Amino acid sequence: MPKTDRTLLYLRWWAMVDRCTNPHNRCYARYGGRGITVCDRWRTFQVFFADMGMFPTRDHSLERIDNLGPYAPDNCRWATRIEQGQNKRNNVTLTLHGRTLTLNAWARDVGIDRLTLRRRLRDLGWSPERTLTTPVQVPGTYVRVRRSAPRRP
Repeated sequence: MPKTDRTLLYLRWWAMVDRCTNPHNRCYARYGGRGITVCDRWRTFQVFFADMGMFPTRDHSLERIDNLGPYAPDNCRWATRIEQGQNKRNNVTLTLHGRTLTLNAWARDVGIDRLTLRRRLRDLGWSPERTLTTPVQVPGTYVRVRRSAPRRP
């Protein structure tokens, strides 16, 4: 493993410990201030490295599986930014036919922009089923209804 990757791993470990233990860290309020801790075992880099190993790619960072839980071997994994985006406290989830996904995941799955889905739910008050199954109208493709009687002059 290149020295730069080892350094990056160490910096990621150090940032994890610092944001959970240092009240002067700019992220402390979202981690240590909320009660997120680092297990005693992981206070030493070598033990952390022995448990987690190297990140698979530089696009991976440490994710807590349970957002309310600690940084600990049984609650952490390496994840990409997209994977971590599925595990945020403020995610909106929808269930359709027994499948529960975040709004972003549904947007990718059904091919409808996430903002369109959010507008349907929040602004229009649509049900999850209607939100996810109604096709998007493309401008210029609306069906025109002809009147049966001619217009009067």
